[in-house]
Amino acid sequence: MFLRSVLTIALALATCTAATGADLINTLDAQTGLFGTGMNGFRVAQSFRTTLVDTIVTDVTLKMFTDATTGQFRVSIFDATGAGSRPGAQVAEIYSENVDKLPTGGYTNFHLGGLSVSLSPDRLYYIVADTTTLNAEDKFVYWQYTDSPPPGSHGDTSIYWQSLDGSTWRDEYVGSPQLMRVVAVPEPGTYALAGLGVLVLGAFGRRKRRKV
Repeated sequence: MFLRSVLTIALALATCTAATGADLINTLDAQTGLFGTGMNGFRVAQSFRTTLVDTIVTDVTLKMFTDATTGQFRVSIFDATGAGSRPGAQVAEIYSENVDKLPTGGYTNFHLGGLSVSLSPDRLYYIVADTTTLNAEDKFVYWQYTDSPPPGSHGDTSIYWQSLDGSTWRDEYVGSPQLMRVVAVPEPGTYALAGLGVLVLGAFGRRKRRKV
């Protein structure tokens, strides 16, 4: 009965965590020091760090808008294997559509949900956004950023890079993050190991009490 109760509690906690997810970074609520990065033909990268367990990214939200009517917009996740922890290899492309799918008329939360991107524990990764073939040189996709990240958002340590040629990353900034939110849940195997650990500790505790 005891072991069944412990297992039930462990599964309930795992289900709760899986349902809500955890923020790896969330700077969307920034209220001051707001500016915009206009993208037209180059890449912008903003870092986030995973937790101490294997994780699955389920949601990414960027605060942005566009005044372009044609052209492509793409969002990807990159690892940080480039020189000096710059963006290295692409892990996954999570969005690629014509810019007419983006918000217009002002900064709006652009949400990408239903994702399932597995990432390694305690590592630096990047959300990379880029545009191609916009309809005019004076048209942009704008991604908002702040120089006053909210407390607890992990934005104060987040790293920004931009690439004008698509491969060479330059103009590093720390603590002035693009506004975004990355949500992740632990890998299913993490729940199983946690539940097994609780069961073993519970059984050991019961056995120890019986010997007293």
